[in-house]
Amino acid sequence: MANEIEKVRFRGIEGAVIAEVTKDDDSGITFGEVTSLMGTSEIGKAVDSKSDTYYCDNIAAETLTAKGPTTLKLKGTVLGNKVKALITGNSYISESDSIVEVASPDIKYFALGYLYKLTSGQRMLVWNYKGTFAIGDETYDTETDGTEATEQEITYTSIDTVCKFTLPAPSGTGNVTKSIRNYIVPESTTVTATKFFQKVTLPVEASSVATQ
Repeated sequence: MANEIEKVRFRGIEGAVIAEVTKDDDSGITFGEVTSLMGTSEIGKAVDSKSDTYYCDNIAAETLTAKGPTTLKLKGTVLGNKVKALITGNSYISESDSIVEVASPDIKYFALGYLYKLTSGQRMLVWNYKGTFAIGDETYDTETDGTEATEQEITYTSIDTVCKFTLPAPSGTGNVTKSIRNYIVPESTTVTATKFFQKVTLPVEASSVATQ
């Protein structure tokens, strides 16, 4: 008898944080300190995947698939100038908390973490390991006698790491060595949000996180 499916939906999002990717090569991947990004009201996720069928001898002989980048669109509170300068590669003047947009900003990669909640009450912890940010259009409206306000919108384009990890094979038998893109873990009494987001948690560190 097949396992019964738990009938839940998404309901809740919080705790968006980032950490700069300081190294990603065949020897490993490292990150800077974890810092808050923004208060989030919505995160939309879309994966760019394609497939094509190869026909041979009048039959569909093979299906070829390709996975492109994952795009996450975040909506929420206005970014602080320090964080905005960091993720866009612009200059930040700490004395006046000001940002200076420069020609040819530095391209930086960041890990993006956040927590989403299911209608069952289960909280899911997420790290996306490598991606770039783009700031969406900003609208500044006049004040009226209403309560309307506009949110900040940013886009995070997530790609695979150069560094490869040895992980259990999808079949459940043996291991595979592959680049990774993200990691999703149910929160529990052993793996808490506080521990998971204290630093960028990698899949090979899951057991050590549970015992810290």
